[in-house]
Amino acid sequence: GAMNDPYVHCVLTIFHLSFYHRADISRAANAQFNIASKLWPKLTYVPEKYRKYVKPKKNKKPCKDGRIRLGIVSGCLSIHHSVVNDFSGVLKRLDRNKFHISYIYLKERNIPIDNFVHHHEQDTIAILTKNDNDVCDGAWVTRYHPILEGEDFDILFYPDLTMSTQAQRLAMAKLAKVQATSHGHPVTSGIPKEIMNYYISWEAAELDYETSKDHYTEELVLLPKETMHQYYTPRSDGIRSLMDGGTYTHIKRTDNPFSDSNIPEDGNWYTCMQKPFKFQPEVDKLFCGILNHDPLGQLILHREVSSINQESFVRRLTNEGCDMSRVHFLDEQPHHLLLAVYSLSDVVLDSYSAGGCTTTREVLELGKAVVTLPSRLLGGRWSYAYYQIMGDEMLNDMVIAKSEVEYVDLAVQLGSNNDRRDHAEARIKASIHKLYGKEEAVRAWEKIFLDIAPVKLPEEGSRCKNEGWSWPSFEL
Repeated sequence: GAMNDPYVHCVLTIFHLSFYHRADISRAANAQFNIASKLWPKLTYVPEKYRKYVKPKKNKKPCKDGRIRLGIVSGCLSIHHSVVNDFSGVLKRLDRNKFHISYIYLKERNIPIDNFVHHHEQDTIAILTKNDNDVCDGAWVTRYHPILEGEDFDILFYPDLTMSTQAQRLAMAKLAKVQATSHGHPVTSGIPKEIMNYYISWEAAELDYETSKDHYTEELVLLPKETMHQYYTPRSDGIRSLMDGGTYTHIKRTDNPFSDSNIPEDGNWYTCMQKPFKFQPEVDKLFCGILNHDPLGQLILHREVSSINQESFVRRLTNEGCDMSRVHFLDEQPHHLLLAVYSLSDVVLDSYSAGGCTTTREVLELGKAVVTLPSRLLGGRWSYAYYQIMGDEMLNDMVIAKSEVEYVDLAVQLGSNNDRRDHAEARIKASIHKLYGKEEAVRAWEKIFLDIAPVKLPEEGSRCKNEGWSWPSFEL
């Protein structure tokens, strides 16, 4: 999708902003929006019918017979995409008596849409693709504007915005009365709240509201902290991966079927297989500190695809004082071998300042401990949130660090003390079930969508009475 597209080449992605935990990310993201708006003003299209729309107070919403028209717009609805893994459980279970669901897949890459969108026959699906003549104009996505505007959605929901340049541009226009985005990639869109009205996040993974609301240009609304934010199912059955079907429990350290055959089978394995772009410089002293405090420690990390970036990371660790003879890099593994790596490890390390989400759940599913240091932004607080839902304070004291020094201490205590590690793993196995199959998450999303919708549904068994009601006049 990048060829002959000036937007892709001239406007830097804000994908990486979620990793810069010290930055004023809402200001930086909004600056990107302002630049794109000046270069391609057509992207900020607002139809006349929405220029006069102002959000009604909750108790003053007009009533609507029928269902809320909810459009799901994403460039990441492809097979097995992380956004699908995150959101499909809830989207499949939303009450179709309340919501009419339409999926709009921006097919930015030549990958088929995931089958979950076919779960309900009444749902509609649109696949929008770039044409050969969409060249030399960064605002070519405006071709999609009349398609979405014509559907007259009550809500347009973008689960992710910063992983697709098409979605990022499309969301700059006001194509429904209410528009919202969420944590498909955990960073603000940078789009003003008059256009992108809401960012839907999870209270369990955020700092206090008064602090966290400043991380977003949208109005922040929160799923409750008392329950899971998504409907998840396990990714393994205890013997094999449910992603690729491969078995992993028979694999031993002596087999060493991984891409690096030089990992000693003895010693304490500390593993972090997060994508290397999450390895911010702050993590170097954590990794090296663990090796310095545990002479039997072996550090297993994800290898960079780029040789230049890999050399840079090795140089960083060397300068930090790591014993590089005990640092081992693995290429990206098939899912069942990745589970084997986690199962064979003594401790799994959360990356910092951006941590794991799916990775953390996979590791906890295996009964292994993830040591984490929560950071300031949403992307560095998933592991912390999962531990809060599991609700075991004794376990939390063993795995959640409050400082860089404590991160090293907790990791080494688990890695070098078999009894402590066994105790932590037993507690994980006793509470991991709290992360899966939670219908409360579905009901929480339904409540959010009903709360932000520009209309309300009538009481069950009754019809609407809107005599004399009209939208208030307001200029956007």
